[in-house]
Amino acid sequence: MSEPGIAELEKDTKSEEKIKNKAIEELEEPLAKVLSKIISQGAHYDMIIGDDTSARIPTLIIAKVLNSWYKSQNLEPADVRFAYGKSGQAEIDVASVFEHIKAVPAKVLLATEHIESGEHMAYLAGALDRRGVDFDIASLYILRSEEYYRRELPDIFRQDISFYTGESDLAPSIYGNKGLTGLRRGQVSSTKPKAIRRAVITQTVRQARKDASTVAERLKSRFGIIT
Repeated sequence: MSEPGIAELEKDTKSEEKIKNKAIEELEEPLAKVLSKIISQGAHYDMIIGDDTSARIPTLIIAKVLNSWYKSQNLEPADVRFAYGKSGQAEIDVASVFEHIKAVPAKVLLATEHIESGEHMAYLAGALDRRGVDFDIASLYILRSEEYYRRELPDIFRQDISFYTGESDLAPSIYGNKGLTGLRRGQVSSTKPKAIRRAVITQTVRQARKDASTVAERLKSRFGIIT
């Protein structure tokens, strides 16, 4: 067996780094469950839309792992955008996303950290439905059972969509934690993930980004993804 290259050694070291934010570390297991279901189905998405703002970090981790997996499978990477799941704002944000892309995605993954009533996801899903865009839904935590949401919100959690879930529990620590992103709930800085223009970039935010990268590397290692 050949010795690992420098890049592989760097990734291994990254995956072994200690995570300082417990709110991010606790996301690893539900993320693993969600990603395992997506990968086992061989699902490919052209775009991932995260529910801003506390789902920003989980969404970026999902995107990093999936896009690494897509690369290993010679598939095109998913574009990443954000929209706020609130009445009125969801339509505005999704409209903004579609104004800045060259082609309408064939399929979108809607990602969030927690679903309670399902209302915020209904606004985002509705905005995609009105544009005739197919979508699946991923949530790290759900308050009730998958069957409950499919029964109570059948127009959104339809039987023909995949509903990827991690844990059935109360909202995770990251929910509403503006200190990790520099954003307040509903303050969408950008539909693109590259720059948080109005965020307060503190040392906590920098550490959160570092911890998120570490979680992503750990998950890639768990799934045997090498890129």
